Amino acid sequence: MEPEQRNTTHVKNSASVSEYAYFEDVNYLYRSAMEDAYIVRDGYAGNKNDGFFSVFDGHGGIAAVDYAKVRIHELLRDEITRNYSHVEQGFCKAFEQVNDELKSKSCENTGTT
Repeated sequence: MEPEQRNTTHVKNSASVSEYAYFEDVNYLYRSAMEDAYIVRDGYAGNKNDGFFSVFDGHGGIAAVDYAKVRIHELLRDEITRNYSHVEQGFCKAFEQVNDELKSKSCENTGTT
């Protein structure tokens, strides 16, 4: 069993917010594998005032997390580039598309929230 690993990152003077921080606790004592991930995209979609910050909570494996982490911010960027005034609709479309794509990636038994 590996020792508990902790990693805290604190970022000041980012483009989209004054500062942010994130913490990762691998916690091998209670989990044999990490199924969670995060993504930070400061200056998102070509706008320095926007940021994309997301946490992916894996269920039943890491496959869905790995896919969603790479794909969802791209789809959302495309949606809000088309129509910035409907960001909420863009989120819905991006989530639905990633969900549909995961079905074809053999991720039926894994998931992420």
